[in-house]
Amino acid sequence: MIDTGTPMLVARNVAFGFPQRPAFLKPLSLSARRGECWGIIGPNGAGKSTLLRLLGGLLVPDSGTILLGGRPLATVAMRERAKCIAFLPQQLAGDLHLPTAEVVLMGRYPYRRFGLFEDAADRDIARRVMAATGTQHLADRPVSTLSGGEARRVHIAAALAQEPTVLLLDEPTASLDLYHQLSILEIISERAKEDGLLVVVVTHDVNLAARFSTHVLILDEGRCVAAGPPLEAMTTELLESVYDVRLATAKADHDAGRWVIPISPRPGDTKGYRA
Repeated sequence: MIDTGTPMLVARNVAFGFPQRPAFLKPLSLSARRGECWGIIGPNGAGKSTLLRLLGGLLVPDSGTILLGGRPLATVAMRERAKCIAFLPQQLAGDLHLPTAEVVLMGRYPYRRFGLFEDAADRDIARRVMAATGTQHLADRPVSTLSGGEARRVHIAAALAQEPTVLLLDEPTASLDLYHQLSILEIISERAKEDGLLVVVVTHDVNLAARFSTHVLILDEGRCVAAGPPLEAMTTELLESVYDVRLATAKADHDAGRWVIPISPRPGDTKGYRA
């Protein structure tokens, strides 16, 4: 039975800066458990991708601590970390000429003896995640010949082939049509529920975040301004302030209770041009 009570990924007063912006991400904390799906939202330049990279160990905090399964992430060996955390960046390699099945099998690399050869168990896991992501019919197709939505599902299959406990995704629905946006997030949400994955997704789409997330974390200018279930955290007033827009809402049948509809920029552009 999956233990959903113990936090799987914890950030305690984590802060980070770049040389040109030394106080970019202000101290923030979160505690996330298996089976949860967190959406990180906020305007451009708010620190969403930076936070995701910190949670994945791709960046090191200037201060504060990140815990993975109760252990400081910095102390977890790279191979063990690769078994626990799968990270899918926004920009994916689009010129891969390898067959899809081989790309999915790459997800088994942390488990291969001496890192060289996959075995029957690896191939079975690859077939299972390809079935779960609807990519089995693409097995022999080079990734370079796939559509954007197909390629996204293939890379998600490769991430799931790692059998991680934490799945981190940066804009997984970017530049996709409505069908593929919903399809990909349904796959991710289903895996969180059925496999007990902890999923953390960076997205610019507040409605998709509300629809598929159990929790959201809202960033604005490097600060966490709200965190919690979408219905509690994503108030219209807060979203209008964060995004500098006027919003309307419509009733929805998902847990967040409403759809958010942007109407117009707020007069005065109080936060200036957003990069």
